Amino acid sequence: VGPYDDEKLGFHKIARYYYYPGWWEPGPNLSYYVNRDAWNELPRAYQEMFEVAAAESATFMQARYDALNPGAFERLLADGVELRRFSDEILKAALEETRDFLEEEAARDSSYRKLYESWKKVRSGYYKWFASAELGYQGFAFPRG
Repeated sequence: VGPYDDEKLGFHKIARYYYYPGWWEPGPNLSYYVNRDAWNELPRAYQEMFEVAAAESATFMQARYDALNPGAFERLLADGVELRRFSDEILKAALEETRDFLEEEAARDSSYRKLYESWKKVRSGYYKWFASAELGYQGFAFPRG
């Protein structure tokens, strides 16, 4: 998941290489699922409480890992763990296999297909934005410290 959890679980004691990037989970998200009929039965105040609690827990989790991962990463490297980047060949193969799997699932299940197509459309917009804004900034600023 990340350096903090990897260190806590002791992975560095059995695996000396730390491969990146984590293509399977570039950014974790929390998801909450509620039965629609049950949701509709809740008073509006309870729905709002749930929404606030969900947003707060997701923000807290991300902030906590953002705070803990850098220190754990430094400790892993200081302990002799070697940082290695996945090759473009491996990343490309992982991407293709993932896409194939998602497409196969979409072909098998119409409900999944509906969600998948919506997700792809939204993701495409994010990719365009983040490639110019976030990735552009990171590519410039991060190497310069």
